[in-house]
Amino acid sequence: MMNKETIKQFLKPDWRKILMFVILIVADIFISLIYSFPFSILELKSIYPPDGAGWITEPTIVYQNILLNLIICYFLSGLIILILDKFKSRK
Repeated sequence: MMNKETIKQFLKPDWRKILMFVILIVADIFISLIYSFPFSILELKSIYPPDGAGWITEPTIVYQNILLNLIICYFLSGLIILILDKFKSRK
């Protein structure tokens, strides 16, 4: 079980966690343009215009998923950095 100091260190932002957070958010946006998954920030919508020019696919922002994705990516970045620190301290 984790003690209070480890939890504080896990939640405390530093430059490595912020960098990892930005990388995860950018990866999330690019992946959501290619694949559709339940909590993606962007969703591709296909529209058939009235003039009959063909299908148009445009990305739209899913506002309900933004906060959830931010929280998930922040916890993932903290977990990744914590695991890397534990791995480095064992060597």
